[in-house]
Amino acid sequence: ICSAEYDLPALAEMLERYFGGIDLVGCTTAGEITPAGYGRGCVSAVGFDVRSFAISSALIDEMERFSLLDAQQMVETQVAGCRRGGLAPIKDHSFALTLLDGLSSREEVVLAALGAALGAIPHFGGSAGDDRHLTHTHVYHQGQFHT
Repeated sequence: ICSAEYDLPALAEMLERYFGGIDLVGCTTAGEITPAGYGRGCVSAVGFDVRSFAISSALIDEMERFSLLDAQQMVETQVAGCRRGGLAPIKDHSFALTLLDGLSSREEVVLAALGAALGAIPHFGGSAGDDRHLTHTHVYHQGQFHT
């Protein structure tokens, strides 16, 4: 998670260079939570140890067309990916993290579809921001920033 003020292609290249092969996701923000408190112009991260967490991620690249059927298929695929890790049962040991395009005007519709598809799996997350310019937000997935 980072400020939109960064050179995003250069940051994506560095993230891929140092963390390639790791399921890394993020988004641009309008402020970041840091060890020193709320910050601006920062990069923030949280990691999940692969010895304790099975991770699976997906990009919703067409939020305007995302449906309940899409959500159900996505959740099934992600759950199957986590099951392959075999670390713990999915029930009572899972959560979904969503990072959505903050300018899409479709966040509530997408979250409603995902919520229905997730059932008892809790989900939380946020919206990509752009330092309050409200012009371009980005979600990072598989080595690149997407708009």
